[in-house]
Amino acid sequence: MAKDLQIIENLFFSDEFSELNAYSNRFDLFKIMRIKDKELIHSNILAVLLNPNETHGMGYTFLNLFTKELKKCELYESGNTVKEISLANIISTINSKVVVYRELDYIDLVIVFPEARVVIGIENKIWASERDKQIEDYQKAMESRYPDYNKALVFLTPTGRIPNTSNKQSKIPVYRMSYEVIAKIAKASINNANQSAHFFLDQFIYHVESYMTGSSEIHELCWQIFQKHPDAYKRISNNFAYCVSRRIREIFDSIYLNLH
Repeated sequence: MAKDLQIIENLFFSDEFSELNAYSNRFDLFKIMRIKDKELIHSNILAVLLNPNETHGMGYTFLNLFTKELKKCELYESGNTVKEISLANIISTINSKVVVYRELDYIDLVIVFPEARVVIGIENKIWASERDKQIEDYQKAMESRYPDYNKALVFLTPTGRIPNTSNKQSKIPVYRMSYEVIAKIAKASINNANQSAHFFLDQFIYHVESYMTGSSEIHELCWQIFQKHPDAYKRISNNFAYCVSRRIREIFDSIYLNLH
């Protein structure tokens, strides 16, 4: 038992554990406001960042990087009728006149480039599942509203998961994009932002990496801890379920005491 306690103590006082703890305790605006998993809020944020006319000071930087990423994202498996958005279409959107809509035909975000004749829809899913035929309905809506445009639909999730409700025979391609890509774009854009937007983007990047994707910094710290303290790492992992259940019991006990 004494040896086991010493293993945990060595981990607790290690530099790597202290650094990871400091990272985890960093000021998190999204956590404080209890909006870390609110899709509506995240869609509103993206609508502002993607709009070059907003007051963030980045101009077209964020939008241009976003459209370029489409050529790097995985195209969801589809039928022979699909027409992948071309590089020429992507290039035509760079610094082009744009209108960003929220909830157009129930699609979370719709980016329209009227001069380039390109339209990109974004369905933003953080942890929620799709409703029946949701992506297929959006494909139909975009086809109906923009028949003469080059079109693409982005399925944005924390992990870049596969959509379950798209129509594989639709002519509109569906691209899988993760929030890791959004964080990368934000990092590449942040130095172009004004002071207020710079602070917000820094918070947004930290929130995305810590809550949705996991940053490379956290991965590296965990790896270092695992290498130096594998036994303690294993013991903590094995007791995770116990700690969660104990926290829940203590919360309910606290509520009971306050009521009585």
